[in-house]
Amino acid sequence: MPRRLILSATERDTLLALPESQDDLIRYYTFNDSDLSLIRQRRGDANRLGFAVQLCLLRYPGYALGT
Repeated sequence: MPRRLILSATERDTLLALPESQDDLIRYYTFNDSDLSLIRQRRGDANRLGFAVQLCLLRYPGYALGT
């Protein structure tokens, strides 16, 4: 069964694009003390970085990598 496209390519790109304004970047991608505590609980630099990136993407635009 063919898949239906709900959004056009342009609409999808607009929806999933990362914010461009400095205010939005600060609002969505700045960690508070609670976030930093969660990040520090991960083992290894690579895991901490990956967890931090996933946390940011879940905030905005609201999806995890690989989805």
